[in-house]
Amino acid sequence: MPNFSGVITASLLSLTAWPVLKLVTRYPDLTKPAVLAPAGFITLLTVAYLLKWCLPTSKESKTNENENIIGRGILYYTCCLFSFSSVVDLIFYLEVMGFVKGYIGFYLETGERYFNTSYGTLALLWDFIVHFPLYIAIIYCIDNKKDCRNLVIYWGCTMMTSVFTLLIAAMSGSYGTEMHSGSWLNIPYVTSSIYFLLKFLTQPRYFPKYKTYCKDKPNLIDVFLALGLAVGLIFNFVRGLSSLNSPFPLAQLYALEYEPYILHPTNFGKVWILFMLFVGSFLKIVLIFGLFQSNASWMLDWSIIFTAITVYGTYVHLIAQFCPGVEKMYQVPDDQTTFVIVVNLFLPVVALAVMVRTFLLVTEHKKIK
Repeated sequence: MPNFSGVITASLLSLTAWPVLKLVTRYPDLTKPAVLAPAGFITLLTVAYLLKWCLPTSKESKTNENENIIGRGILYYTCCLFSFSSVVDLIFYLEVMGFVKGYIGFYLETGERYFNTSYGTLALLWDFIVHFPLYIAIIYCIDNKKDCRNLVIYWGCTMMTSVFTLLIAAMSGSYGTEMHSGSWLNIPYVTSSIYFLLKFLTQPRYFPKYKTYCKDKPNLIDVFLALGLAVGLIFNFVRGLSSLNSPFPLAQLYALEYEPYILHPTNFGKVWILFMLFVGSFLKIVLIFGLFQSNASWMLDWSIIFTAITVYGTYVHLIAQFCPGVEKMYQVPDDQTTFVIVVNLFLPVVALAVMVRTFLLVTEHKKIK
């Protein structure tokens, strides 16, 4: 019978974010910039202690040959703790959008003001609608002795991309002079996502008996996917030059006539484009190479990484350009809306197609067996 104890406990404890934030607003001293970060860390440690008390530690038997099946440990409690912070981000989003009031508005003044931007609010919403279900799914997998490798890799990549692009843009753009101690609360997200991502990537992927990644030779599907990735490379290059305000005519044309948001003074549009220019382009080249290899089981992990990064980035970058919080001069021109939406969505569609193609190869081999 499935074990839902961790899922239920983490979900219920996450709901305490509402009264906790309401309580903080009653003590103005806790909302001062110098006190905010220490108070935030103390709150997280308190929640972590309660989780450890409610859900005792357990260890997976060493007899299990799948290293990706683990017991209750650091990852487990990290997911439980971050599920609490995901609800905090939901409340933050609801208050910024005007749906609730009196919970966390102080944080926009003494914490991270850049969350009041279109890009920032979309990042808050993503943390709840995507990261929260991932935390719950990982908790469930650990409690029920299931492999959580794919979930952890996807979460680690989206979390790392989210925090890096948000902070680098904030520090290098117009919000660079408004950074407060509250920004230090992002340290646990950065360190944990990098640690668990590297931990699972360096562990061997487990294949059940008679199943493995195998491909005799590339077919027409692989050729089309490689072409899609190649087109994405060219698109990355042009947009990358646009974000650097290059005098190259095509780059100037794209920035001014199609996506002026790339030149927004907050740098949110620019940093994401540069991230894709370097990190995204590297991943595309690796995946193109892998599509034409016969025994590239590493493609399973790399396709997840590329999909996680691309889907998140497209979500915050594309939607932000249509939000009323962005000045009209930086929004997508009305006559170019369809083109901009199509070319932006092309990237995650190709990424998802590559990932699906890669994982279907394992299933197909099972059928052959």
